[in-house]
Amino acid sequence: MSPQRRDFLKLGSVAAATAVAGCTGIMGGDENDTDETETAGGGGNVSTEGRNQSLDEFETTEVGKDVSVDGTSIAVSEPAVRASLLYQTEDAKDLAFSTGSHYLLAHVDAGEGGPAADAFKLVTGSLGNYPATDPTNGNPMAEYGQKYDPENDATSGWVGFTIPGGVTLSSAAIVVDGSRSGWRLADETVAALAEPVPALSLDDVDAPESVAPGEPFEVTATFVNDTGTDGTLRGLVEQSVAEPAVESFSLDVAAGESAEYTTELTAPDDNGEMTFTVRTTGGKQATTVTVGSGPSNSTSTTTN
Repeated sequence: MSPQRRDFLKLGSVAAATAVAGCTGIMGGDENDTDETETAGGGGNVSTEGRNQSLDEFETTEVGKDVSVDGTSIAVSEPAVRASLLYQTEDAKDLAFSTGSHYLLAHVDAGEGGPAADAFKLVTGSLGNYPATDPTNGNPMAEYGQKYDPENDATSGWVGFTIPGGVTLSSAAIVVDGSRSGWRLADETVAALAEPVPALSLDDVDAPESVAPGEPFEVTATFVNDTGTDGTLRGLVEQSVAEPAVESFSLDVAAGESAEYTTELTAPDDNGEMTFTVRTTGGKQATTVTVGSGPSNSTSTTTN
C-alpha cells in the first residue's frame, strides 16, 4: 500500500504504557466498533478479613483434586496464564487485556451450594493475596466458555485473577476465602505468572488498493515483539459491510521477532468502498479499500 495513501495517527506505544501497569480504560473506535477493554491490573493484598493470608494457613492439594468445603465437593483444574482474552457479548466479539499484568484462569466444578465466585482468591508466597476478577463482565470467553456463577446456576465455569507480571513469585494457590482449603499451582504455572508481560505492537497492515466487486482478497498484518519474552497476541478483524462480520485470531510472536497474520476478506458486490479494522492488544488500524470504480483510494489509520 502506497505511503502517500496512508494517514497514520500515533497515540503512544504499548511499550511505554507497560510501565504503568494497572491503568484502566477502553480503546474503542466509532459507536458501532468492537472495543478492546483494558481492565485494572493488580488488585492484590485483599482478603475478606481485611488482611493478607499466608499459604501456611491453608491445607492445599494438587490442582484437579476434589476438596470438600462446607460439605460441597469442589474441584479447581486447568489453570492457564494469559495476557489477553477474547470473549463474546450478546452483540459482538470483544478483547480484554490489562497493561503489564497477566490473567490467571482456572476451571471450577462445584455442586449445589458451592461458594460464590468472589469467594475464590489467589494466595501467593511473596506477593500477598489477589481477589477473583471478572475481566469479561460475565461474558463467555472464546477459549474457556462461561464464567463460574452459581447464583445463576452456572456451577461449572472459569474464575479469574489479575496479577502484575515481571515479579518474583515462588509459590501460589487458589483458595476459598473463609475456609482452610486450596489448590496449589504447579511450578510451571507460577513461573508463567512471574514472567514479564511482552509488549507486542502492530507494525503494518497490507491490503490491495482496489479490488473487483464480489472478489476475495488477502489482508496481512505484521506484529513486532520488542521484548525479551515470547508472547501471544490476540485480535479482531472487523468488516464494515452490510452485515458486519468479526473474525478473531491469536498469533504467537517470539521475543525480538516479528510475525504475520493473513486472512481473506471478500469485497461487496457493488462499486464503492469497503473498510476493515485490525484491532489488537498491540494497536489498531482501519483500512479503506476501493471496490470496482469506487469514489476513493485505499487509506488507513493506525493507533498503537
